[in-house]
Amino acid sequence: MSGQVKPVILLLDPDLDFLEDMEKEAGTRPVEVISKIYSKRERVNIEDEILKHYPDIVVVNLDQDEHRGFADVVSDVLGVPTQLSPLVIGTSMQDSFTHKALAYKCGIDDYLVRPFKPKEAWFRLDVALRIRRLQTQLDEATRKLSQSNQELNISNRHLEEMTLTDELTGLNNMRFVTQFLEKQFHVFARFHRIFSIMMIDLDHFKEVNDQNDHLVGSETIRAVGHIIQNCTRGGDIKARYGGDEYIVAMPETDEVGAKVVAEKIRKAIEAYEIVGNEGKLFKVTGSIGIATYKEDLHKSYKDVIRDADYGLYTAKKSGRNCSVTIDSYELRKTSRDASYDETQSGVLSELKKLTK
Repeated sequence: MSGQVKPVILLLDPDLDFLEDMEKEAGTRPVEVISKIYSKRERVNIEDEILKHYPDIVVVNLDQDEHRGFADVVSDVLGVPTQLSPLVIGTSMQDSFTHKALAYKCGIDDYLVRPFKPKEAWFRLDVALRIRRLQTQLDEATRKLSQSNQELNISNRHLEEMTLTDELTGLNNMRFVTQFLEKQFHVFARFHRIFSIMMIDLDHFKEVNDQNDHLVGSETIRAVGHIIQNCTRGGDIKARYGGDEYIVAMPETDEVGAKVVAEKIRKAIEAYEIVGNEGKLFKVTGSIGIATYKEDLHKSYKDVIRDADYGLYTAKKSGRNCSVTIDSYELRKTSRDASYDETQSGVLSELKKLTK
């Protein structure tokens, strides 16, 4: 108990004969008994003794502090900052119900009326030791459970990060973006807030893998992910949702602001040099589609993504390596290009799988 091989019992009493008799009566019990003279004349620093011996049980004479009263004596014992407070057995000449009730109310665990025989006291101590053993076992089990819960929480956080993070780029994945927009869209709508969606797709990325290898392709995807991360704000949600496809959700960003960010990303991608096979340097470009939430048109965040995806399609069709902002009002006045097929859209297909 209390981290020791044997449970420790601290006896605080003014009667030396009583202390000696208690030690003798302990007999062969596997306990360590520490006796201290504690009287009106000879004061003991209770906190020092407890911190020195870390007793499991303290047997204290409650009649030895006339000035403060036994309530403060019990408080001295229980107020010591230990991992597990000791059990307290009080002894007193007072046999009244009121006195006993007050003692128990102060926090003692047992009460012995003096005089009593040491054998009787040890009967009570044996019971207290069994209780202490159970307390210790419970405390150990609680600490192990707490440690297990902490480890489980860490594992759950890691698992959540794995399920919401793209391992290759460190960006979020489409699941995270979907969860974010599902939670925030009603806030945007209710408080008339703006947000923009940006779709980014690398141009002719298949040639990177064909002319080099998949390791170079992976490094290219990772590098573009870092570019997107560095060109956007901390509050923007960035994700990779396909091989070389990315999405950015930008709260509090209108068409003009989104266009500025898109061009910043596009130019950074275009300027970045990548080491290919045999150390040869090459560059890639990207096409970007942009759409901004219009509360009278877009009934769901999916509508904004759909418009941004059409912007990406338009950028590809316009020669690639450009950014196109979709005018959602104008788009609804005219029909979409006949060659645009939503079923072939990577982001819309991913969105459909995640929101079934």
